[in-house]
Amino acid sequence: LMKMSAARAAGINSSRSQVTEFKTSIKNLHEAPIHVTVTDRIPVSDVNQITVEPLSSNTPATDKSVADKRGVSAWTFDLAANETTDIRFGWRLKWPGDRDILMHAEPK
Repeated sequence: LMKMSAARAAGINSSRSQVTEFKTSIKNLHEAPIHVTVTDRIPVSDVNQITVEPLSSNTPATDKSVADKRGVSAWTFDLAANETTDIRFGWRLKWPGDRDILMHAEPK
């Protein structure tokens, strides 16, 4: 499940923002417990005028710095047979209202 919303503030020092949220459901379809690690990444800005803030509703990560890669987090846990768990992960992106932004993936 993915949800996005955008807003634009009015006024002299206006800014724009975009909220992106994901819910990932993990279900163990095995008859025995399993050990699971899920990794994901939050956007990273190299520009001071653009900020990326994790949402307060995020499921706390067990590792907030995976392999020294900026913005990469991991959730590690055990799941019992037929158990399901959800991970909520999202961010708020803010930038000056008089600017447009272009997001692209980092080269591997």
